[in-house]
Amino acid sequence: MTRNSSLDGIQTRAFEIYGKPIDDIDFAKEVHITAENNYGFAGAAFMRSVCAMLGENSASGAPVDCLKKLYNQTFSKEFKQLGLRNIHADYVSAVALGDFLAETLIFGTDSETALREALECGKQLYALNESQMSTDVVERAWDFITSWLISNEHRFSADAMPFYGKVESSPGGQYSEYFVIPQYLDGALEEAGFNVKKTFQGLRERGLIATHKDSEGKERTKYSTSVYGKKVRGYLFQIKTNDIQPLRANAREEADDYNF
Repeated sequence: MTRNSSLDGIQTRAFEIYGKPIDDIDFAKEVHITAENNYGFAGAAFMRSVCAMLGENSASGAPVDCLKKLYNQTFSKEFKQLGLRNIHADYVSAVALGDFLAETLIFGTDSETALREALECGKQLYALNESQMSTDVVERAWDFITSWLISNEHRFSADAMPFYGKVESSPGGQYSEYFVIPQYLDGALEEAGFNVKKTFQGLRERGLIATHKDSEGKERTKYSTSVYGKKVRGYLFQIKTNDIQPLRANAREEADDYNF
């Protein structure tokens, strides 16, 4: 259900739902056993019911695109009014519509109750997915960046062609400081399917990239410095030497120019 071009969902082709569906362990075990012994017919029964509904609507002169209208005018509209406007809201609308149809067509729930419960289900799904997805994207991006820095360490030297920046040990040798020329890391992130702007916003929020404040007091991630005789602007990452874990970067208050 995730678009191939969706930057946040590039790692998966399914809409991920987070949370524990069943708290009772014994009942959860019973559900697993029941599912193993009874499967393969629920989806077919659902589709036959939906097709029968569409056939009845067509015979009575109702619009053939009733499902589309139900999706747009009820579920999608409702979620947008709540302020859920990113791409995941579309997926939640589709899940909620399926929930509504299953309740009314399969289980015989009245439309008013089914609609209320389907909308509430959608709200919960959206909230859980939105918070977890943003966290996962930042974590995946950070894992990618640290791996990229280490695997390309030979590119951070004066004799590299091209060189990606500069790396030096911090005083005491507790961590390595990577000064990275943006065009190389930005390109690698984009190629891996990450949104560069959103990635660095997440890195700043979680203290995974060194920042400083400019003359206007705005927090910036790019420093200006001299790398092998050339004046460039770039990112500064601090990676622990031993376990390659992020050293939480306190906001630097220095001026715009930062020299190693």
